[in-house]
Amino acid sequence: MILREYALEIIILIFILAVSITTVDNLALQKHSYAERDIYAQLEPALNELIIETLLVNNDTVTYFDKQATRQLTVDKLMLSPIIDTEIVNNWYGLSHTISQYLQIVSVLKTSRKIIAQAQQNTNKNNASNILFGKILSFYNKPSITNQQSVELYLNKHTNTLASAYPNQQKWQQLNKHILFLISNQHVVNDAILKLTQQTLIQAIVIKKIRISKTLEKRNKQIIYFILVVALLFILLLSVIFRKINNLLRYRSHQAEQASIAKSQFLSNMSHEIRTPMNGILGLSEICLKETDVSKIKSHLGMLDYSTKNLLRIINDILDYSKIEENKLDIELRDFRLSNVLNHLKNLLLKSATDKGLDLIFTINDHGYDHFNGDEGRINQVLLNLLNNAIKFTHTGFVKLDVKVTISKKRHAHILFKVIDTGIGITQAQKSTLFKRFTQAQMSTSRKFGGTGLGLAISKQLATLMGGNIRVKSKHGSGTVFQFSLPVTLPNPMPTEAYSQKSCVLLYPDTPTGKSLQKQLLYWRYDVHLAQDIAHFKKLLNGLNPAIAFIQAKLLQETIEITPSVTTCLYQITDSRTHIFDKRFSELHLPLLHSELNPSRLNRLITESNSQSHNDKPEHQASDNPEVSRAKLNCYKVLLVEDNPINQLVSKRLLEQMGLTPEMVADGQQAIDAVLSQQFDLVLMDIQMPVMDGIAATKEIRHHFNSKELPIIALTANVMESDINTYLSIGMNAHLAKPIDTQALQQLISLYLTNKDLSA
Repeated sequence: MILREYALEIIILIFILAVSITTVDNLALQKHSYAERDIYAQLEPALNELIIETLLVNNDTVTYFDKQATRQLTVDKLMLSPIIDTEIVNNWYGLSHTISQYLQIVSVLKTSRKIIAQAQQNTNKNNASNILFGKILSFYNKPSITNQQSVELYLNKHTNTLASAYPNQQKWQQLNKHILFLISNQHVVNDAILKLTQQTLIQAIVIKKIRISKTLEKRNKQIIYFILVVALLFILLLSVIFRKINNLLRYRSHQAEQASIAKSQFLSNMSHEIRTPMNGILGLSEICLKETDVSKIKSHLGMLDYSTKNLLRIINDILDYSKIEENKLDIELRDFRLSNVLNHLKNLLLKSATDKGLDLIFTINDHGYDHFNGDEGRINQVLLNLLNNAIKFTHTGFVKLDVKVTISKKRHAHILFKVIDTGIGITQAQKSTLFKRFTQAQMSTSRKFGGTGLGLAISKQLATLMGGNIRVKSKHGSGTVFQFSLPVTLPNPMPTEAYSQKSCVLLYPDTPTGKSLQKQLLYWRYDVHLAQDIAHFKKLLNGLNPAIAFIQAKLLQETIEITPSVTTCLYQITDSRTHIFDKRFSELHLPLLHSELNPSRLNRLITESNSQSHNDKPEHQASDNPEVSRAKLNCYKVLLVEDNPINQLVSKRLLEQMGLTPEMVADGQQAIDAVLSQQFDLVLMDIQMPVMDGIAATKEIRHHFNSKELPIIALTANVMESDINTYLSIGMNAHLAKPIDTQALQQLISLYLTNKDLSA
C-alpha cells in the first residue's frame, strides 16, 4: 500500500540516486585525469630541458654535468608516478639508457679531443703531422665512414714518419689510441644525438596530453549534463512532494472539517439522546407523583425504569470511550463460564427481541468447554452492543448468535462469535465509517433508531484490547454478519461437560429458526428425528422409550391428542409469537441454552412411574422459592452507610425486597461506632460522605475486623479503574457501582451472606 502510494517519488529517487552515482564516478575519473594531465604538463618541459642539457654535455667548454644530472633526477621522479602511462615509462627507460651511454662515451671523447688538441700544439710539426691533423679536422667537420677510413689508412701508412715527430714514443702511442678511439666511437655519439633530437618520447607525451584534454572536455560536458538532470529530477521530486503535502493538507483540513461536523452532529445527537430519557424520567416522575391509580403508577414506573437504564447506557458509553481514548481502560482477566455469559445475554435481550416480534436464536458449538479465562464483563459488553444493534436495525425475521469454540493448543482456545441478522444491512460506503467514533452508518440512522454512535467504536477498541478483532459482512437490504473473534485460555484443559449421545424427536417448521434448533441439538449430541406433522411426531415419540421431544408451542396448541407417558420428557418451545402455551409440559423459550434442559428429569420420571399415576401433574424444573430466600436472608444484619437521603431510600428498599432489614448511618464515623458496638454480617459503604469518607472509615474498621470477619462492599458512583483498585487495596471486598444493578447486588449478597456459613 505504501509502495503504491509513493511509487512516483520512489522512481524519481531511484533515478536521482543512479545519476548521482554516475556523476560521482565521473568526478572521481575527472580528478584522476586532471592529475594525469598535470603530471604530463610537468614532464614535457622537464624532458626538453634534460635533452638540451644532455646535448650540451658534448661541448668541450662544459666541464661538469650537474645541471644535466639535476634535470634527469627531476624526470626520474616524475616517471615514478603511478598514473604515468606504461608505454611512456618503457620509452623513458630506453631513452634513459641512451643518455647514460651517450654520457659515458662523450666524457671519453672529450678527453681524446683534448689530448689531440694538446698534441697538435706541442708536437714538432712536419708535413705528415699537418696532413694527419688536417684529416682529423675533416673528420670533426664530417664524421663519415670515408673520413674515418682516410684517417686510419694515413695512420697505418705514415706511422714511422708521424712517430718521428714525437721524441717520447709513449706519448705517440697514447695519441694514436685516442685518435683511433675518436674516429671509431664518434658515430655512437652521433646516433645518440639523433635519438635525442628526434623527441619521440616528447611527442608521445604531447599526444597523451591532447587525449586527456579531450577526455576532460567530454567528461565535463557529461558532468554538467548529469548535474542538470539531477537538478531537474530534484525539482520534479519537490514538485511531487509539495503537491502531495498540499493534497494532504487539504485532506487533513477536510478531515478536520468533517470531524468538526461529526462532533457537532454527535453533540447534537448526544444532547437529544440524553434529553430523551431525561424527559421520560422527569415527566413520568411528575406524573407518578400526581397519579392515584396504582396500576397506572406501576406502568409508568416500568417506563421510568426503562428510561433510567437507557440514560445509564449512554453515560457508560461516553465514560468507556473516554477511558479508551486516554488508554486508561484495563482488561481484567478472570475465570468465567461461557454459559453464564449466554444466559445473561438471553435475560437482557429476550424482551426487546420479543417486543419486535423477532426470533432470538443461539447456536453454541462449545465441545463441552464452558470454563475460560478472560474479561467476562467486556465480552458481555461487546456482545450486548452487537446484539442490541442487530435487534435495533432488524424489523422482521431473526437475530442469531453463533458461538464456536476452537481448541488451538493446550490451555489455549479461540472463541468465534457471529451475530447474524435479517435487518436493513450496510452499504459498502457505510462500512468505511462504521467503527469510527461519533458516527453511525448515516446520521439519519440516529434520528430514526437512536443511539450515540459510540457503541461499535468502543466494541472495536475493546476487542483489540482483548487480543481479538471485529469484522463485518453485509449487503444493503439483506442483513449483516458481525464476527467477533477472541483468544482465551483454559483454566482446565479438559472439557467441563461431556455431552452424551441421546435421541430426540423435533417438530418445528422448516424455517431458519427450525434449522438452527436442529443444528444446536446436533451440537449437544442428540440423534434428531425430524417429524413432519403431529401424527408423525406421535409415531416417532411412541417409538422411543425413554423419549425426549421438542415441539413448537404453537403446533402443540392445535392438538390435544398428545398425552406423554411417564417416560417422556417433552419440551414446548416458545418464541416471540407465542402467547399461550400448554401448562402440562415444560417450557423452553428461544434461544435454547443447555443449562435449561434437565437431563436427570427423564431418569426421575422412569424411577417414579410406579408410584405416580398417569394423571399426576408433570414435574417442573426446580426453582427457588422467593419466600424461602427471603427467610434465609432475614437472619443477617447489614449496615448501610449512605449520606444521601434518596440513595438511602433506594438502597434500603432494594435490600428489604431481598429479605434484609438494613441499619442505616450517614457517615464514616457513625459506621465505625456502629460496627464496634454491634455485630454485622455485611457493610455497604458509600465513599464520598461528610465528617469521614468511606476510605478512612474502611481503614479504621480493618484495624478491628479482617475482610472475612466483616465484608465491606464499596457502594459508589466512582467507576474509574484506579478508584476501584484503591478501594480493593485498602481492604474492601468488592465494588458496586451506582446506579445500583439489582442483579449485581443480589449476586454480591449471595456471595458474602448465603455462602458465609459454608466458608466458615
